[in-house]
Parts: sequence; structure tokens; C-alpha cells
Amino acid sequence: MTVPPSSSWTNEAWRTGPTPCLSVVFPTYRRLDTLGCVLDALAAQTELAPGAIEIVVCDDASGDTTPQVLREASTRMPHPMACLSLAQQGGPARARNAALQLVRAPVVLLLGDDILPPPDLVARHVAWHAAHPGPTEALLGYTTWAETPPPNALMRWLQDGGRQFAFNYRDLTADRPVSGYFFYTCHVSFKGSLLKQAGGFDEAFPFPSQEDLDLGLRMEREGMRLHYDPTLVAYHRHWMDLPSVSRRVYRNGYCSVRFWSTGVRPSSTARALARRALYAFFAFPPLRRLCRWLPDRTDPEFRHTRALRWTIMLLAIYWSGAADAARGRKPVPEELIG
Repeated sequence: MTVPPSSSWTNEAWRTGPTPCLSVVFPTYRRLDTLGCVLDALAAQTELAPGAIEIVVCDDASGDTTPQVLREASTRMPHPMACLSLAQQGGPARARNAALQLVRAPVVLLLGDDILPPPDLVARHVAWHAAHPGPTEALLGYTTWAETPPPNALMRWLQDGGRQFAFNYRDLTADRPVSGYFFYTCHVSFKGSLLKQAGGFDEAFPFPSQEDLDLGLRMEREGMRLHYDPTLVAYHRHWMDLPSVSRRVYRNGYCSVRFWSTGVRPSSTARALARRALYAFFAFPPLRRLCRWLPDRTDPEFRHTRALRWTIMLLAIYWSGAADAARGRKPVPEELIG
């Protein structure tokens, strides 16, 4: 059940404008360093007819000045804008579900609070859906690191060699629909009716991880055809280092237990046995302590072996998180991971 908002508001354009054809939706949580930039980029979108789009943002109980930033942005936003602030923090799945209740347009474009859209990005999504009006047609865009601040060696590796720990665009093709397993909510658009048919986001995921892939696979079951356009580029403004990546990968492992338990992904007996073996292996305390030790002790600038060492370390951390969830343990506090 979605937590009721403690407050919500709309701007004048929302109250007086026509019904839009596309809604840009994203949750936000303590991202004051990027939120203003994202809102400015949305305000600067070009090639759009008046009232063609609307903006819907949900503050996931950030507990800072996020509501004030959103209120101020709504007064200068040239597009209809609605904002809500949840009474208690519940994660991006819950925040997205709450925001989606306000959507009025038939098409939804999901972005992130650290995803910068170029000036023509939203108009290109609008045009694509006008040319593909079928209720099951969806569009995945490409997301890469923003140039400011410049990505470090670890971030570049995540986008290429370490993409099993991040967005994996390199294995996608533009000549045929791709799997709902690539339903990355940092930059994807679809028909709202299909999302309702699939049941929305699963709010039981304990962290912001894999709840989007779970929804994508359920939408695929409902007939979604997810097309990929690598020329439709948005920019991820989120600087990451080894401790922050380690924390993220641990949460990915922890959430994987929920992901596989939903039954959306078919699971062979062999795969199930392999996962159980890994859960048991990484549940031993000495191995868990090693996983927490690695992020602080591994030198990310050791040129010749760093990719291999990053891979081994992050795999160990991922399966340690999965073992904790499978055994019913509480997540390891973030300060002990990184």
C-alpha cells in the first residue's frame, strides 16, 4: 500500500492547461546536488507544443529542503508540474507508485533525480510514441555518465567491463525488441495502461534495486515490446567511488533474493541449487568479514590487476548480500561495507 503524502501541490499550468500526451515521472531522495539541475533541464526542453508534457515528482521523505526546492521549481516550470512529499521514506518503488497516481497522460517517461535530459530528449520520446501508438510499445533510451564531474577509472569500467554491476547497454541491439530485464527506470517510456495492467512497482523490495527489472518482466508478460534506441542519450550525473559501488552491489545482492522469489524469472533446479550453495558459502562469518574489508584495502588505481580485483571483490560483496537476505539477516550497515 502506498504511504499517503504529507503534502502535495501543483503549479498554475497544471490547474489550467490541457491534458498532456506524456508525463515525466521520477522520485527523489536527498539529491539536492543534482535535483535542481534535472529540473532546469526539464524546464529547458525544446520542440514541444504548449501543454504537451507534464512533470510529476515524488519526494521520498528526504527530510531536508527538497520540498522547498520542488515548490520553487514548480513556480518557474513552463510545463504543468505536480509534486508530492511522502510522510515516511519507503524507497523508489513506493515513491514511483505514489507519483504515478497523479499522472494524467497516456504515456509515461521515467527518469531519475540524477539523470540530465538533453534539450530534445522528451520531444523525441513524444514523437516516438506518436509513431508507435500501440498499448504494448515501449522505448528504452541510452544512459551514460555525465562529463561533469569527469568519470573516474572505476566508473568507466562499470560501463564497459564491469557492466554486470551496472546498466548493461552493450549487449542490447536496436534492430529488435529487448527483454524486459533491461527495463531501466533511469530512462524508459511506455504506455501507462500497460503499467497498470502489470500491477505497478513491487514495494516489497528492501532497497532501490531490481524493482524496475521485476516490473519490466511483468510488463513483458503482458505483451510489452521494449525497443532500444542508442542514439537517445541521457546523462547520469552521479560520481561513484569504490566504497559507494560496494554499498550499491551489496544492496543488489540483498534484493536479488526478493527478485528471484517473485517467480517472474523462470528458475531451473540447477540454478536454484547453485544459488543455495553460494548463499551457504558466503554466509560464513570469515568470508563476510573479508567482503567488508576489501573496499577499504583494494587499490583502485593498480593498473594491471584492478579490473580482475574489482570483479572478484564485487562478486563476493554481491553474494554476501544475497546470503544475508536468504538467511533472514538484517542488512549490514553501510558504514561497515564501504
